[in-house]
Amino acid sequence: MFFKKIDFSKYEPTDQDTLRACFDELELSGYDILEKDELRVLAEYKAEKFKNFMRPLFGEIQNFLNNKEYQNIGSV
Repeated sequence: MFFKKIDFSKYEPTDQDTLRACFDELELSGYDILEKDELRVLAEYKAEKFKNFMRPLFGEIQNFLNNKEYQNIGSV
């Protein structure tokens, strides 16, 4: 699991909310001793790592949606 301190399903799947989730995760993990600008840079890095972690999954979904058999489901 990528996030250990927050429930990512409570956040919208947008870049802004992903960054907010990473920021919240870092704060809850004890990184709140950093200055806000330092914490933001670290959250941006974590958000990018999360997107790279999720990218293969989204690729599989896109391949599924582009699959001709899937597109013909329900057609007569």
